[in-house]
Amino acid sequence: MSERVLSGRVVLVTGASRGIGRATALELAGMGANVFGTSRTEDGVKDIAEMLAPFGGGAIQLDLLDRESFQDRLDTVAQGAGAAASILVHNGGITLDAPFLAMHPGRFDGVMDTNVRGPFELTRRWVSGFGKACPADARAIFISSIVGIDGNPGQANYGASKAALNSLVRTLASELGGYKPERWNGTVNGIAPGFIQTAMTDGLKDEIVQTVVERTASRRLGTPEDVARVVGFLALPASDFINGQVFRVDGGIRL
Repeated sequence: MSERVLSGRVVLVTGASRGIGRATALELAGMGANVFGTSRTEDGVKDIAEMLAPFGGGAIQLDLLDRESFQDRLDTVAQGAGAAASILVHNGGITLDAPFLAMHPGRFDGVMDTNVRGPFELTRRWVSGFGKACPADARAIFISSIVGIDGNPGQANYGASKAALNSLVRTLASELGGYKPERWNGTVNGIAPGFIQTAMTDGLKDEIVQTVVERTASRRLGTPEDVARVVGFLALPASDFINGQVFRVDGGIRL
């Protein structure tokens, strides 16, 4: 999208150094938003800073397990942009795959702590920070997965974490919708990507990829940009009446 329809908006995208997060940061920056992206690593922060340099915005180091740092990071965005982020895109997350019977509890807890507790705590601090000045166009957008809807062998922990995010989307939309209108006027939505060409799918065997493609109505894997464009739409004023939804962006794999 080439028009600067998000000019003046401040965005925070977690996990923006690669894949869907990177494509989302670029999409929103191209729409005119002042985008700040996060990464757990110094190298990731450097990559994000270089990527966003032509647009403004910035890069921040953020670990979703370091919840004590969340308010400081939100303050850093507000100071750097001159205004608090009014769009929060939760993309950061991890996978620690293993067969169900062989999955160590630490793998389950690690994924849940990062993929669910992290976004939950960050959103709570973000919403609380609005006080009585929440913009009507505030947006919380969670990147989930079809694994949280359909399940997937070897990903009991990841699927459970994404199912929890899907429920969190609907619960927050409902709860915040009735929470002191002078404090919250935004929307909460989610996106459940299917098989997207990222580092997560690069390691799949060719025969598995071929099977996925054959099962998908669009006859291809998705791209990070396919997901980013849906994020871009949900960030627009045109999406004002879309709330509490989780959109499958999967090329019709269930068909």
